[in-house]
Amino acid sequence: MSRNIRVYKPVIKFNNRVVGVDFGLILQVILMNDRVNNLRRINGYPTLLNFYDNFNNIQFFGGSLWKYREKYRPYTGELDDFNIEQITGTLVETTNFVYDRELNLICFEFNREGSSEADLKRYLNSFLLEGYNIEFNKIYNETTLTNVLMSNRVRSLEIKFDLNSQDENLFRDAFRESQHPFFGMFRGVVNSCHGTGEDLGANFAYWKFDLGRAQGTFNLDTFRVVAEGLNLESEKIAAVKVKFDEGNGTLKEYDLKSIGKHYTFKILENDMDQNPSSQRVTNELFTTYNNTHRMGFVGYPNVGRDGEEHDFNLENISRVPVGDFRIELNAV
Repeated sequence: MSRNIRVYKPVIKFNNRVVGVDFGLILQVILMNDRVNNLRRINGYPTLLNFYDNFNNIQFFGGSLWKYREKYRPYTGELDDFNIEQITGTLVETTNFVYDRELNLICFEFNREGSSEADLKRYLNSFLLEGYNIEFNKIYNETTLTNVLMSNRVRSLEIKFDLNSQDENLFRDAFRESQHPFFGMFRGVVNSCHGTGEDLGANFAYWKFDLGRAQGTFNLDTFRVVAEGLNLESEKIAAVKVKFDEGNGTLKEYDLKSIGKHYTFKILENDMDQNPSSQRVTNELFTTYNNTHRMGFVGYPNVGRDGEEHDFNLENISRVPVGDFRIELNAV
């Protein structure tokens, strides 16, 4: 089952001013702190930041935010048995992350059942003294449609259809009456996919063009008509993935639906394991980020650490939870 990953830039403020404090230093202190004091109550739930030791915790940190639902006791059972049993332990929901210290980027799993990035922010802020505050700024996609259209080498195009969507507004206004043969063929493919999809019980269909092992590029005039003509806001069009040359000889795959939006990516797509371990999810997150996305962030205008110089030391970190963050273990 695929997982959605969102990318943020951690920013540390002191009295509402951005200061150039190393976010990795805060993670290192939490890593070295004892488990009891790292357990904090966030939004009513005991929460713990757990680090995985296969990361060097110098350039990269990897781990999971554990959310303990101590009052929730679901049941387990088998399909061929009328008996169900209530679990006896505490249910723990995990949300996984990787932090890149050099680029000052955190990749955080989007998890409806687990913790959110806002929960992680509250957790981390519980370690800081009054006046300090951690925020997560969204990283937005810098690639524009113009970047793609200006490419002199396009190798593949894949369009994903949501067969459950009733949206018929597939083309931009200027192209709705276009006589270009692609648009008539496109309508026919969509209609065919709906019919076959209903027969199969499928939710999505894919239409892909690829040069394969051949050298060269698509017919760029035709590609530009297609890319400009599709209504990227249509719910029917779930994704438009293009593999193109950015101008430096390197091919990049990009979803045109992501233009101008929060930078996200998927991991474990088409993976057969429906319930991978938290550590495996974190490892896959790191591998996908490092191999596919990281180099694309080099040179991004909003990546890296910024802010005014600030005298921040370890005394600015509260290793023991206080107030509402404190948890009595015998009460959990």
